[in-house]
Amino acid sequence: MSVAFERLCSWLEVSDDELYTLDKLQSKMGALSNSPESAYPCKQLKQKLEDKYGEINGLKNVIGLRNMVS
Repeated sequence: MSVAFERLCSWLEVSDDELYTLDKLQSKMGALSNSPESAYPCKQLKQKLEDKYGEINGLKNVIGLRNMVS
C-alpha cells in the first residue's frame, strides 16, 4: 500500500485539478497500483495525506493541495 500511496502523491503533485474527494483519491490509488485492494480506506488515506502534507482544512471528504482562497 505504501508504494501505491507514493504513486498517488506523485500524481497529486503534478495534477492540474485542485480539489478531490477522498473517494476519488482512493479510487485513483487503486488504479495506479492496478489493484483496488491496495488502496487505503478513506479515513486512513486522509490521515496519511495529513501526515505527508500537513493539516488538511476544508469540507468533509474534500481534499485540496493548493490554497483555494485569494
